[in-house]
Amino acid sequence: MDRLVFINDNDSGSGNTSDFSSVKIYEGSCGRSNNEQIVTSNIIPVFGNEDEDILALKIYPNPVFGQVLEVFLNTDQTASYEIISITGQLISKGNVTKTIDVSSLNAGVYLLKVFNDNNQITKRLIKR
Repeated sequence: MDRLVFINDNDSGSGNTSDFSSVKIYEGSCGRSNNEQIVTSNIIPVFGNEDEDILALKIYPNPVFGQVLEVFLNTDQTASYEIISITGQLISKGNVTKTIDVSSLNAGVYLLKVFNDNNQITKRLIKR
């Protein structure tokens, strides 16, 4: 192994800042008794200041137990949505507002696809 990569997956849209400290890598950690430390890392900021996607999506609650799913987008642009069953069947579609009525959904796992002219994002949606 010649490198170790840490990835910050921040879907909340509030920035991409992470600090990794006290990282240690040991040789022989796969069942051998000779666990000699070979690398110790200090904090080295390399990534984490990238801009968020233009279309970032948060949904709440997920899993949804009630009849309304709250939708939070980081854009004022008009966006549309599609709810797709796990088998690929289009269940419903419409324009994104602050809520989506999910009362007609049966319990199960769905894909919520939100898109505008430039971007598309898909989230897993669970209805209980």
